[in-house]
Amino acid sequence: MAGLSRGQPEEVGIFSEYLDLSRFPVAQYGDDLVRYLRAQLDGSAYLQACLASHLPVDLVVIMLGSNDLKPVFNRTPLRIAMGAARLIDLVNTLNGGVGTSYKNPKVLLICPPALDPKIEKGPVFAEMFKGGLEKSKQLPPLYEAVAKMGGAEFLNACEECEPSDSVRQDEHFAGISFSF
Repeated sequence: MAGLSRGQPEEVGIFSEYLDLSRFPVAQYGDDLVRYLRAQLDGSAYLQACLASHLPVDLVVIMLGSNDLKPVFNRTPLRIAMGAARLIDLVNTLNGGVGTSYKNPKVLLICPPALDPKIEKGPVFAEMFKGGLEKSKQLPPLYEAVAKMGGAEFLNACEECEPSDSVRQDEHFAGISFSF
């Protein structure tokens, strides 16, 4: 998640927050522990407090789903999109923060790029993302639908950059611009 926070007119800041599950590889920690850690790293529990700590916030950018493609989490593309919908709803119900008159921020939901077919042949990610390639191709229309239902803007990164053979997406977005 990233956000655009504005204080005084000359003060504009961009902040980035994310919960990085990649620090806990399945091969090292095992499926059961990774499932437990995943539950502990649920961003929805932290989202509103995070946004309130950066008020006022004008725009929240949400991009998630790549890690959810892993079979260890047993998530369908629909369930992944529903997770994004939940975050959009949390932003929409922030009500400007506790005790403030700020408006809710706008939301941009980014569908991550599809996984690269090479991922299925790789020495590490092949097993980790087994079945993920096909799931990743099903995400764009689902993400677009939940963005629309939640009143969020939508960006399909599948149309903006090449398929990804890694889970870290940051480098794919250099130079992409959008406006509301």
